[in-house]
Amino acid sequence: MKLLYLFLIAVFGCQMTTAQLQSFEPTADYSGQKFGSIVGMNADNIFAGTITSATSPGKLYLFNTNLEQIQSFYPADALIDDRFGGGFSFENNFLAISSPHHDAAGTDTGAVYLYQKNGTGYDFFQKITATDAMPQDYFGSSTKMQDGFLFIAASGDEPDSENNTNRGSVYVYTFNGNQWTMLQKLSTIEPAMQPINIIPTLGGEFFINNDQMKIWSGDYQTNFTLIDGFWVYQSAYQMAYIVGGGSYSIYGMKISDNQSFLMSNGDFAMYLQVRDLTPPNSYQYIDLPPFIDENSYSYYGFDVNDGLLFVGRASNSLQEKRPVMFHKKIGNQWQFQKTLYSNGPEGINDSFGTVLSTASGMAVFGAPDEGLNGKAYFASEAALKNDSFYQNKISVFPNPVHNILNIKNDTADISKVDVYSITGKLLLSVDSNLNEINIENLDSGMYFVKITTQDGNNQSFKIIKN
Repeated sequence: MKLLYLFLIAVFGCQMTTAQLQSFEPTADYSGQKFGSIVGMNADNIFAGTITSATSPGKLYLFNTNLEQIQSFYPADALIDDRFGGGFSFENNFLAISSPHHDAAGTDTGAVYLYQKNGTGYDFFQKITATDAMPQDYFGSSTKMQDGFLFIAASGDEPDSENNTNRGSVYVYTFNGNQWTMLQKLSTIEPAMQPINIIPTLGGEFFINNDQMKIWSGDYQTNFTLIDGFWVYQSAYQMAYIVGGGSYSIYGMKISDNQSFLMSNGDFAMYLQVRDLTPPNSYQYIDLPPFIDENSYSYYGFDVNDGLLFVGRASNSLQEKRPVMFHKKIGNQWQFQKTLYSNGPEGINDSFGTVLSTASGMAVFGAPDEGLNGKAYFASEAALKNDSFYQNKISVFPNPVHNILNIKNDTADISKVDVYSITGKLLLSVDSNLNEINIENLDSGMYFVKITTQDGNNQSFKIIKN
């Protein structure tokens, strides 16, 4: 099985690219703290942090896009296991950093620290805790700053302790010119949810578009509408139910450039469903590399912004380097470009790309298990926008295919086409007349087609033969 996995990685992620990636790390000692466990960025700044260790409650670092360290964030009242930096969000002149295991009013009640921009760095501004805090509320389990609101999730909160425990709540704050003050508290204790009788939890990711807000937590999406300055509950859905039933699982959701991105699994496949948010709501399915084995789904993290999409494979029991798959939006379609790897040693799982972020044509990736202390990687706008960075534009059609598979290539000439079974067995190899190949002798089913160009690059496709 491990050999099969290695073959699949070779087929789908065969172009190792490291030259465009720059590694960076803090200037101060961070021994054993897994730097790169959290990353984020905007057009001007990169944020990367460590997690709680035996010697640290966690720390967040600020870098500019030249990878120069500007500042570190470490509150004076932080304690071991506070998980400081476990989440953060920023808008305009404010930065919110969560500490969900902080013992502000009891064990793991949580807190959020606010900083205000001052030149190139930030000054401490305010500490926020829940007025109704209880142990294990985890206030700050996620945060979001947008459109003048600060949303703070408390995933362990019990809004209706008699009937529904640990459902979670979201606290909403606004800035009055002097400080951030609480506006309201959101929960889902009422009414009964549709289309099926479920009561979702709150405490995941936030997606806001004008007066509409979606809160995604696990398999659930809860919707609110802004009415007269307050957020009002509208509906909730079990996302797995929407995409196909209980056999499906949801691994991530994003909204960017008027499109929603839903990462899910299906029958022997894992994919991103990309759907336009406005009519006619056209959609695209982006296939992801196969599972590790027939009994194990492979979890992915991803981020999308400014026409760039990065998908990273999370670590698992196999000690192999993890790829990040890079896609670019060309016209109205997302097209795979290249597979990226860290500069870490071969044969070692460094968790590269398990956390990642992109903004303004740039990207940052965490590799918290590289070496003893972890690293982060940065891809500059110049590198990402360089045409030589992209794969040759190859397409195959039709798919599904009956007998003849057509191949179109816009750049370098094709030198060879190989067709593999899903078990990694080479079934067909063609090195002439490469505009089309005849696969009528193959049985119906799924196959991998590997196309090699004369410049030594290759690209692979999954096809279905009817």
